[in-house]
Amino acid sequence: MAAVMIVCWMRAIPAHLVYRWFVYLSWCIIQQLLFQNMVYRRLAAAFGSSWRTSICAGALFAALHIPNPILVPATFLWGTVSTRMFESRPSIPALALWQALLSILLYWLTPVELNHQFRVGPGYWTW
Repeated sequence: MAAVMIVCWMRAIPAHLVYRWFVYLSWCIIQQLLFQNMVYRRLAAAFGSSWRTSICAGALFAALHIPNPILVPATFLWGTVSTRMFESRPSIPALALWQALLSILLYWLTPVELNHQFRVGPGYWTW
């Protein structure tokens, strides 16, 4: 944490952006904790650890991001891949960090007119 703060200070990155990054990373940790432990592990216990189970878990993860046309396919792919990663190396913080980095990359690569600042549900339409 101290190293991050020093680098941000040296590069003159505003403190509010660092704060928002850590808040978002915390949100990704919560998402991965819930997704891997409450969804994927239960599906894997019922149907076994396979690509089919990972695809089902990814579809459930994507369904939570409806109607956003950018997030639905992206979260389907990430949900599927992250379960396979979790199966081989079960590390929630590592998955959350990957999710945060990929999410930021996707946010900057897609037009705001389509991603609506990654809002989901009714908030997507009120953007």
